[in-house]
This record gives sequence, C-alpha cells and structure tokens, in this order.
Amino acid sequence: MLVAFWIGLAFNKFFTKQLGVNNSFFHPTILVLIGWFVLGVFLQIFHLFHAIDEIAHIIVWSFIVVSLLIYKKSIIKDAIASLHQITTLQHIVVGIGLLIIVLINIVQRKAYGDIADYHLQAIRWAEEYALVPGVGNIRRQLGNNSSWFLLNAFSGFHFLGLRSVYTINAGLVIMVGLFVTPHLKQHFWLRNVVLLGYFAIVATRKYTGAVTNDLIITSSIVLLFSWFTDNMDESVKVKPAFIWMIILSVSLVTYKLSALPMVLFGAGVLYYLIRNKFITLRNILVSSAVLTLVFIPWLITNVIQTGYLLFPATATNWFNVDWQMRPEILKFEVDANLAYARAPKVDTETAYNFTFSQWLPHWVDSLDGFSIFLIAGCLFFLLALFVIVLINKSFQKSFLSKYYLVLVLTIIVALVLWFTHGPAPRFVFGYFIFTIAMGVAVVNSSFLHNLLHNRLRLYSIFIVYLIMGFSIFNWISTTPISTLYQPLPYYEPKLTRFEVSGGSLWVPANNDPCWDAELPCTNQPDSLIQFRGTSLQDGFRIKK
Repeated sequence: MLVAFWIGLAFNKFFTKQLGVNNSFFHPTILVLIGWFVLGVFLQIFHLFHAIDEIAHIIVWSFIVVSLLIYKKSIIKDAIASLHQITTLQHIVVGIGLLIIVLINIVQRKAYGDIADYHLQAIRWAEEYALVPGVGNIRRQLGNNSSWFLLNAFSGFHFLGLRSVYTINAGLVIMVGLFVTPHLKQHFWLRNVVLLGYFAIVATRKYTGAVTNDLIITSSIVLLFSWFTDNMDESVKVKPAFIWMIILSVSLVTYKLSALPMVLFGAGVLYYLIRNKFITLRNILVSSAVLTLVFIPWLITNVIQTGYLLFPATATNWFNVDWQMRPEILKFEVDANLAYARAPKVDTETAYNFTFSQWLPHWVDSLDGFSIFLIAGCLFFLLALFVIVLINKSFQKSFLSKYYLVLVLTIIVALVLWFTHGPAPRFVFGYFIFTIAMGVAVVNSSFLHNLLHNRLRLYSIFIVYLIMGFSIFNWISTTPISTLYQPLPYYEPKLTRFEVSGGSLWVPANNDPCWDAELPCTNQPDSLIQFRGTSLQDGFRIKK
C-alpha cells in the first residue's frame, strides 16, 4: 500500500502538471487507488516481456527514488497533507481494528471457488513466466486478463520464497474503511456509517483473504461514487478529481469486464465537465493519451493469451494466430457463467436452457441472507428515490443540479445487465451497498440524526470492534493459534501427468481444482493441446 500511495502521489503531481492545472492532494485511499492503477499499467507492459519478479520491484523502487529527487520537499509536503486526513484517533482505532480482522481472515484461508479453479494459477503464471501465448488453452478461465492478478503477483514477493501469500485485497479493505470512516464535518456522514459497517463485514468474508478481482470492483464503485457525491456537494469543484473519476472508472474494465457499466459513469462525469465548461481540449487530449496507454497493452495481452481481442467475445476473432482458443470454448465460457449464476446447483447445459420461470426459483434458492438483504435494500431505496423525486420538487431540483442522475442511470443499467447476463450477486455488491447507504443518508430522519450524530466516533469504533470480536472468537474456536505467524497452506491436490503433444500437463485427482499447484495444471485436460515449442514459455495451441 505504501508503494501504491507513493506512486499515486508522484504520478498525480506529474499528471496535473500535464493537464495544466494546480496540483491537488487527495485522500490517501484515492492516491492508493491511483497508484494501483499506474502500477497495473506498468505491469501489463512489463509482463509482455518478462515474468513479474524482483526486476519489476527494482524498476518500481527506482521510480520512487527518482520522484523523490525530482519533486524533493514538495512531494513530502503533499504526502504529509494527504496522510493527515487519516491521523485522527478515530481513524487510527478503526484502522487497527480492520487490520486485526483482515489478518485473521488471511491466516484462516477461507477462500474457495474461483481462487482454486484459476485465480492462483493465473497469478503463478505471471510470477514465473512472461506472457504465454495460448495459455487459455490450458484452462479456459486463464484467458481472463486482469491487471488485479498482476498486482497480486507483484505484491506476493514470491521470489523471496513466499508461497501464495497475497494481502492486497486485505489492504484494499483497510484503505476503503479509512476513506468511509465518518466524521462530523461530512455532509454524508450517515452514508459513511453504513459503508463502514459494510466493509467491516466484508473484512471477515472469503473475498478479503483471497485474490479475487470482484473486491476491487466493489470497492472502486463505492469509492468513485462517494468521491463524486462529496465533490458535487462542495462549492469549489476540483477539476483533477473529476478527470481521475473518468480515467479510473473506465479503466476498471482492465480489472474485470463486469465493470463495463462504470464506463457510463465516466461518460456522465465527462458530460458534466463539458456542460459546465470545466474541461479544456488539453485536458481531454492528455486524459485520452493516458487511457490509450492503459488499453493498448491490455488488448495485446488478450490476443496473446487467447487469440481474441476481447475474451470471451468470439466476434473479436480478427487474428490469424496458431494459439487461438476454439470458438466453442469461448461460447461455453459465456454459457457456463450465465447458467451457474442462474442455477448453481444444476448442471450447466440444463440450467442454460431454462426459461425465466424455471431458473428464477433456483436463483432465489441460491441466495444467502447477506445477498438477499443487499438486493432488497437496493430495490427499496431505488423505488423510494423515484417516489421522492416525483413528489418533492425541492429535492428534484437538488438531485438534478448535482448530477446524481448519472449515478442512478449507471446503477440501473448495471443491474439490468447483471440480471440478464449472469446474476451472481457478488458482481454488483458495490451498486447495492452504495444505493442503500445513500438512501439511508437521504432519509436521515431526526431519530437517526439524534441517535448517531453526536456519538459518531463511538458508533464507528463499536461497529468495527464488535465484528473484530466475533472474528477473534471464530478464529480461536476453529483455527490453531500458530496460523497467526504461519498461515495454513492452500489445499494441495494429488497430481498425475497427462501426456499431450510436446509435453505433459499436471491433472489433479478426483477432478479437484489446481489451487496453486505446479504449472501447467488443469482439471479440464484436452487431448488436442500441443506445446508450441520446447518450454512452457513458448505457449500452447490446439491441434487442428
């Protein structure tokens, strides 16, 4: 996080200078988010040529040293000013509580599911090899190209002998928690109380101790939406903040394609800037150059991993390369995701062919209490918002003048696309909880105000430490104390060799997932796979 913070701080100074505007220092969490964004772009480019190892760290630390030499006292002054925002007693106590919760989560190794199927494998490929042509032929999900996996590979320090110790998701939860820690000077303090409670709960769930890219999407949605509403509530607007909102929201696609609706949010912010003549041609050109630098290496990576410009879109089959994945595999990936999201307990082919009336009961039955609460709360507050806007002219005027319609349209489009293309709740947790939190903030009854406002610090700390207490109790009851200094290893499946043309694959017994097993591993071996050369670095293709 410190590396990301410093990169974000240095790049923001450079970026604002190119925009031709005064430098603005942001909340440390925003700078960490910017730092991860910049580091992710660097790793996408670096990984085209080299494994993510100590050389990547040397380059990054060299950048930090150079930035210190260039900006000297000014960057240290900016760092102190930014960090000052999280140095209150309330922030320190909340931060310590969240740190304890996420440490317990990490050592308990709660993760399962996609992390076992391909997340850890994708990260291990990045740690040990430069970009491998046709790696998606080993297992179809390895075709997913996520900068978040590269950031995990960078932060894992595997070259020091550490095995699958990834803490970047845990750090993310802490930073978001510090961002939403409420204080009395905030207009939306009640929104932040709800969000702090939510992320304290998230700190206990499997996503935090894992490497999933769902969490960065959820967190970024909450951060960007909150940052937008906070800035729109200020009388003096900070131009670089809005430009960063556009860049970061559009770039979320490079973490996961499910973030595509956030492009609409970015477009809405751009519309606000243009409508109010708050952006210049220079600003647009510089921002466009940054986004071009983001997407070119990401798209190149897609082609090298799968043979398609955009995985799993078969329509982007524009390249005559011998490692191209079979179109039917991409179609199965889309169908399987849709079927599993709708009816996870039914086999893929049957679930995919279900009509709406057939899959809806299965989907409802698959929801846990946490998801049901979020879905119901989101729908309730969206409906309440619609009614309030219709009947309250004063609220309607404020709602439109502050461009909150941008948020509502983004949320509605995201929920429609989600429900029709794979309604797994985790894909839209960010939209759910932000809608609920803002709904509570808008209602802001005198009862809630009198109950919470004057005791804000107490309630914030109580929420986090209550959840921390449950986490400690659960940890002591179920896990050896020794895991605190020596985390349990992930499950190690028994592997057998599967011979293919040019080499062999490792296949787990009993159709177990690979977890972080030796490469190349798959529990879906294809006898038509061929090695393209004499080493794994040469890649894989399918025999014609």
